[in-house]
Amino acid sequence: MESLVKSPQSNQARANLLLKEFERRGCLNAGMSVITGSLHKNVVCTLEGATNVTVVVAAHYDKTRRGNGVADNWTGVALLPYLYAEMAARKPRHTYVFAGFAEEETELLGSSHYVSKMMPEELNNTAAMINLDTLGLGLMQADPRSSRFLMHRLGCAALGTGSEIAPSRLYRWISGDWEPFKAVGVPVLNLHSLTPNRKRLIHSARDSMLIIKMDEYLNSFRLIRQLLVELDSSID
Repeated sequence: MESLVKSPQSNQARANLLLKEFERRGCLNAGMSVITGSLHKNVVCTLEGATNVTVVVAAHYDKTRRGNGVADNWTGVALLPYLYAEMAARKPRHTYVFAGFAEEETELLGSSHYVSKMMPEELNNTAAMINLDTLGLGLMQADPRSSRFLMHRLGCAALGTGSEIAPSRLYRWISGDWEPFKAVGVPVLNLHSLTPNRKRLIHSARDSMLIIKMDEYLNSFRLIRQLLVELDSSID
């Protein structure tokens, strides 16, 4: 709740706060990277593991002009530092990159730039990209265009936590930062809580704390945390 309430109104302030929250949770290598052609920067925190096998966990921090941008997408961004801290405490086998992407609302500029700068070896080592975008409006949903393996692991995590995942009834129009990764062959899992009715809430003045269901948001955090733990043991 505290993290969501902090949701800044400018994209620059959102990037600055995310960096501060990463550092507050112990990520000493967190930093911002310049994006060609953009006024804003990606915010990235890397948790080094014993191997170079990498899982990218990402959420875009930018918002549209209307509304406070709480659901879309401070709900995703606010989880990143907490997920970092949870995984750091476990000393994971693999490497985890927690990324706050800029300019998702502007043709996926931040994530596209990030992928374009990845070396072939980095791409080969990236076993999964988990995209968190607009959580807490209801039960979490998985985009059916996601990797079957990651969908299966999500199902296992749901069983392990006693969580429920709603079937996605709305996905054809949903774009997101997972797309540049999928385009270069990285397995992706796109998580959200949108339905045909809920899509009217985002990109509007109604996108505020009032529309967040905190019990569902907390359940989403628990489920994503369990997913990351399971991936650490199930990916070679």
